[in-house]
Amino acid sequence: MSLEVMDGIRRSTLIIVGLTLLDKILALGKEVLFAYRFGVSSELDVFNVAYAFPAILAMLLGQAVVSALVPLSITWQGRGPLVLRRNLANLGWAVLLCLLALSLGCYVWSAPIMAVIG
Repeated sequence: MSLEVMDGIRRSTLIIVGLTLLDKILALGKEVLFAYRFGVSSELDVFNVAYAFPAILAMLLGQAVVSALVPLSITWQGRGPLVLRRNLANLGWAVLLCLLALSLGCYVWSAPIMAVIG
């Protein structure tokens, strides 16, 4: 590898490390701020769960979706661009409707869910 390529890799690595460090410092500041605001309480626990749940769900489902969509997309693309666009649009609408149903279900049953959670 040339010296120019190595310098580019070194610079990119330092940028990523620096931004990761900044992210961790800001996350610590956020935790301190929320601990100051809520104290140690069940309100803070509920906030932490509500704040982390979408990220955990996205992490769990993200890999499965990518693993399933790549072969499907290749198959659909082989059948033509019209089939690919139609199937991706249908899939997008199906996901949107499922998320809407999940949101409405959580809204309707929020009182029993909160009674169980505490």
